[in-house]
Amino acid sequence: WSIAQNIGIRSLARLRNGLLISPQREAELAEFWKQKIGIRTPDMNNNIFSLSGGNQQKALFARALGSDAEIVLMDDPMRGVDIGTKLEVYDLVREEAAKGRTFLWYTTETE
Repeated sequence: WSIAQNIGIRSLARLRNGLLISPQREAELAEFWKQKIGIRTPDMNNNIFSLSGGNQQKALFARALGSDAEIVLMDDPMRGVDIGTKLEVYDLVREEAAKGRTFLWYTTETE
């Protein structure tokens, strides 16, 4: 799956144009999150496995945050992620929580 498809999978209702997914809407959503989160890739149509671990995590966060879910469940989302990415993600979670979203966060980290 591409990076854009991974980001858009939880937003299919918004991406639909009739019965089909609009490639333009999918690309716009992916580009929005690429800019907002700072996913480093030359092309959002690249396979998600082409990304570094930190950028893969950012794409998965974009998928969760791009949905309309009021409650977001996270299972050890920061394992193996560098400190810079962690700080960026913490800021995003705080921003979304301030908008009224709830985050349930499980982690094995001790720090």
